[in-house]
Amino acid sequence: MPPPKLNPSPHFAAACMRPINTLVERYIPSALVFVIVLSAMDAILAVTLTGASTVDVIRDWGDGLSGLLAFMTQMALILMLGHALANTRPVKRLLASLASIPATPVQAYVFVCVIAALASLITWGLGLVVGGLLAREVAGQMRYKGVRLHFPMLVAAGYSGYVVWHMGTTIPLSATTFST
Repeated sequence: MPPPKLNPSPHFAAACMRPINTLVERYIPSALVFVIVLSAMDAILAVTLTGASTVDVIRDWGDGLSGLLAFMTQMALILMLGHALANTRPVKRLLASLASIPATPVQAYVFVCVIAALASLITWGLGLVVGGLLAREVAGQMRYKGVRLHFPMLVAAGYSGYVVWHMGTTIPLSATTFST
């Protein structure tokens, strides 16, 4: 009798997850449903617990939403401009040449994380876009070289470079701007 297989094929995990994915996709509502339900719950709680009128709650909800438009526009611009910069010809060439450097999967994960972290120091939008594009480029180069790697792990490495911006610059800069 042959020994049992210790490393099942990658298709085994996909086959095991397929029914769970189908169940989740069928019965978990979209994010919009959660927003609508939570907004309705907030409105009901505001009317019942604060004594505000329904008209006041609806007006305040609309005023708060429109107050976020400037912030949402800034965030969208940062991401859009980071994407535009990362898709310029010089940056694409640079990413393609950088993607050929790693030779092993571990080198690929660390390399993508470090490059994404460096790009995040310029701006968080550029770091997010460069991390994703570099992960895709490195995956293509590794496939061409015949090196197998875990693509979701590579993408996670690309987006973990974002932590350098968030934890590396935001908190110290914020701390220096507050006076005691």
